[in-house]
Amino acid sequence: MTENRILVAIDGSDHSFHIVDKAIEYAKKLKVKIILLYCHRRFPSIMGQPCRDEEISAILSEANI
Repeated sequence: MTENRILVAIDGSDHSFHIVDKAIEYAKKLKVKIILLYCHRRFPSIMGQPCRDEEISAILSEANI
C-alpha cells in the first residue's frame, strides 16, 4: 500500500499561507499527509565566505531547525 501525500511549497508570503489552508482542506478530504517545502530567496551569486555561511545560518535559525 502506498501512502499519498501533498507537497506544498511555501515562501512565507500571504499567498503561500492561503495555499497551505487549501492543502489542509484537500488533505482532510483525501485523508493524506502534507509535506511543506520552504523556499527561501535566492543567494546572490557574488556572495562569498563568510557572508554566505552567515546567511545560511540566519535562514536555518528562522526555520527553527
